[in-house]
Amino acid sequence: MSRPGHQNRTGLVPAALLAGLLLAGCAAPGGRELEYRLAKAEKSEMSLREALDTEQAKVVALRREQAEHERDLRVVETERNLLRERLQNADQRIDELTAMLHRQAAAPLAEPDVSGVALPAELDRALAGLARKYDGKLAYDPARGAVLLVSDRLFDSGGDAIRPEMHEAIGALAAAASQLLPADWEVVVVGHTDDAPIVGEAVLAKHPSNWHLSVHRAIAVRDLLTAAGVPQKRTSVMGYGPNRPIGSDRSRNRRVEVYFVRVGDVRPLSGARPG
Repeated sequence: MSRPGHQNRTGLVPAALLAGLLLAGCAAPGGRELEYRLAKAEKSEMSLREALDTEQAKVVALRREQAEHERDLRVVETERNLLRERLQNADQRIDELTAMLHRQAAAPLAEPDVSGVALPAELDRALAGLARKYDGKLAYDPARGAVLLVSDRLFDSGGDAIRPEMHEAIGALAAAASQLLPADWEVVVVGHTDDAPIVGEAVLAKHPSNWHLSVHRAIAVRDLLTAAGVPQKRTSVMGYGPNRPIGSDRSRNRRVEVYFVRVGDVRPLSGARPG
């Protein structure tokens, strides 16, 4: 038979154990919920930090790109200012050249100063004979030591190619010059046009003005003379465009003149000297 005190203590143990188990069973679900929420919060924080880092990297990249664009913009602005300055200088130069051209057009031009030149007797007789033989194609001015070639017989309208029918006369002129012209003399070929403006796209492309046409025609005659025997180093060319007419007849103003002068006698402009 058991003692009463011992029986009561033995009955309390299972009750305490059961209470502990009940309390543990009630507390465990709440702890897991807390741990889950904490892990979720940490994961969310990590994601937010990664997103923040990504956005900060984008900001840095955008700022770098902005700086590059600003630098490029400064370069473009500098280049634009330089181009604007060059354009202003070019406009100023154009104005200066235009004014110079107008002054030149308005000012009297110096013609070859060969008045009173006496050609060597043999050359004089030869040129007079050529003028008689090729009457209508060339004329001789003994007072100025010049042979005049009529452009309407020399060239087609607006052209600088010498017509074949004039080759013989110019070849004879070259032969006389190369055989009879003294060593200290030279040949000056001077081109003239009338005052009719240059027209036609093809003609303008080759001869933009009567100035060009007059020089190009003089060069064509000079080239034929040198091809026929006149030393090129003893030749020179000039062109006066329409600015030295010899009358109101345009056909007479269209001409090429060939002068025979002593070396150094033609000085339409004095030589420029630096300093």
